[in-house]
Amino acid sequence: MTRKDRLNDIFRRDSRTYAHLRAADPELPEHVWEVIIRYRPQLSALQWDAVREFTIVTAINMEPRTFETVRRMMTMTARFNAWVWATTGTILTVERVYTQNNVYRYLQERLPKHSETHRWGVARQLGTIAEVLAQNTVDRLPTPHAHRRRPFTIAEVASVCDQLFVGRFGAGFLPS
Repeated sequence: MTRKDRLNDIFRRDSRTYAHLRAADPELPEHVWEVIIRYRPQLSALQWDAVREFTIVTAINMEPRTFETVRRMMTMTARFNAWVWATTGTILTVERVYTQNNVYRYLQERLPKHSETHRWGVARQLGTIAEVLAQNTVDRLPTPHAHRRRPFTIAEVASVCDQLFVGRFGAGFLPS
């Protein structure tokens, strides 16, 4: 006797349930659809049920084409959407969810201990969705490595190359 709760059965059932959403992007690759429909965040069933369709619609409307892009998007948006829904109780529309205020409150309240690079990536992803789908502007965080200095100046790199060249071929072969 075949169990009806196998992962493939769940995938087929969910694919049928959300087929009308997939139809919004006929060019969506099958492997991307599988990531979207199989994705399960570490949220309560109540939260995921409340935001799942909105999260799927958001992902499809962003037209991802690679595994990496859709996986990153699903990971960031599912938790963000659930947080917005749970804290504000707002009706889930991109214009209401993807706002400057929501993104920065989320970073402050849910991600304060995450690395600067992770917070930058989340703000970048959510800000891109806000601009593309809701025409809302979300200020980006400064690039985490923007304040860092290059490890070597151009002159230092040239000097090292000269030293390596001389060490290998001798001083007589240096170009003048």
